[in-house]
Amino acid sequence: MKIDPSGISNSPLIPKQPVQPNSTMGKATTDGRLQDSHGYTSSPELTKLIEQVKEQPDIREAHIQNVMERLKQGYYSRPEVAMKTAEAMLNSLD
Repeated sequence: MKIDPSGISNSPLIPKQPVQPNSTMGKATTDGRLQDSHGYTSSPELTKLIEQVKEQPDIREAHIQNVMERLKQGYYSRPEVAMKTAEAMLNSLD
């Protein structure tokens, strides 16, 4: 879905042509906003939201706590769980 000044469109957001990185992509303007190779400059609100997302930790503390609790309880020591864990690790290498 795409939102433009004329309304909402169901057309996909996928570009028709592959985007090739170049030296003008992602340049910051003098006021800190981002500008892409097509001359689009992000709004101050979008720039602020992007910065807030970048500040978020990569590690989800609640997930880590859940895994630690399962480790304490021996959940990962069960053969079927150990097999699934090993398969997931191997599949992540693909």
